[in-house]
Amino acid sequence: MEQSIRYRGKNYTLGEIDEIREVLVTYQDRSRRFISQEICRRWGLRQPNGVLKDMICRGLLLHLEAQGFIELPPRKKNPLNPLSRRQKPEFVEVDQTPCCGKLSDLRPIELVVVRRTPLERLYRSLIEEHHYLGYSRPVGEHLEYLAIFQGQPDCLLRMELLLLVTLGVEIATWGGLKSRGSRILTGLSSILGF
Repeated sequence: MEQSIRYRGKNYTLGEIDEIREVLVTYQDRSRRFISQEICRRWGLRQPNGVLKDMICRGLLLHLEAQGFIELPPRKKNPLNPLSRRQKPEFVEVDQTPCCGKLSDLRPIELVVVRRTPLERLYRSLIEEHHYLGYSRPVGEHLEYLAIFQGQPDCLLRMELLLLVTLGVEIATWGGLKSRGSRILTGLSSILGF
């Protein structure tokens, strides 16, 4: 059995790694981007919309270099990483005094889409403050929700039910999780009494 290297769920054989080495020798004076695009063209690595899977290939090249299988040409540019200069969302103060009582006493609870509304500031602030990774702008289209009790978005937070307060879904992720996601929303609906 031929040895292989696993990256992002796919096994790459030593023959494929040798082909990468051949591309590196042939195009040693070209950029890393060009090299990754050439490998994509040779292997037919394209997204459903026809665009080359360039970033996945570049990640593979960096992984192989870190493992000592290949040596990439030096970087031609060091582009600025916008994530390294990420500004934290504006802090929105929320009353966090604990509430006592049953969840059923809070009804009706409304799940509200807050993307591109004034409540989006509150959503981002809550995620930044209470999510272990903080807030970072999702990639692509996404949805953002708050659970609101009688017009008060902070009440569920006061009851320490943060899971029900903020719900963000990236559309790209949602596509692969449709059945699981619908079960989550069905579960939320039954808990919140929708």
